[in-house]
Amino acid sequence: MGPIGTIFDLVFVLAFLASAGFLLTAAILALRGRGARALRVLRIWGTGAAVYFTALVAVSFASPQRVLQVGELRCWDDWCLTVQNVDRTVESGNARYTVGLRIVSRAGRVNQRAPDAAVYLTDDQGRRYDPVPAAGEIPLGVLLHPAESIDTSRTFVLPEHARNVGLIANHGSGPGNFIIGDEASFFHKRTVVRFQ
Repeated sequence: MGPIGTIFDLVFVLAFLASAGFLLTAAILALRGRGARALRVLRIWGTGAAVYFTALVAVSFASPQRVLQVGELRCWDDWCLTVQNVDRTVESGNARYTVGLRIVSRAGRVNQRAPDAAVYLTDDQGRRYDPVPAAGEIPLGVLLHPAESIDTSRTFVLPEHARNVGLIANHGSGPGNFIIGDEASFFHKRTVVRFQ
């Protein structure tokens, strides 16, 4: 995470604490029968929330999409994923993509996992293609020991004519939806590993 991300993380924490403080103050004022003052506090909170969410959406729309190549690591702190190879075969008007993945822990001392991690393919039309379920495949949320890496794969079936195909990985849920500039924030373009 770069310094910009760190700044926006701090802004999020401060905004969250301020929001909690405003809402608690409004609730206390309302319980004490000072409804007019509670409404004023709620209006200030609403204005601040509107400014914050406007900035979040504006930065999301203005940020360019990050494009990675096959072999580049995609990391969330110490949990990383990389596309190692892609095999494309065509049959009956469909393209079958078998994507070799490596899950990597850069942590030095702790075990870790990303239980909600997921991957999907996308094309130049913005269509989403989820992996074909396969028995016995290693889950992306597998427990990793310090500095361990595990190889797995996922298979996808797309129309043969799909173009500009790439893989998008999600690390899982978290506060990123509400952090300005975070890739997981609303309307932000997701990092893609481009195949063709």
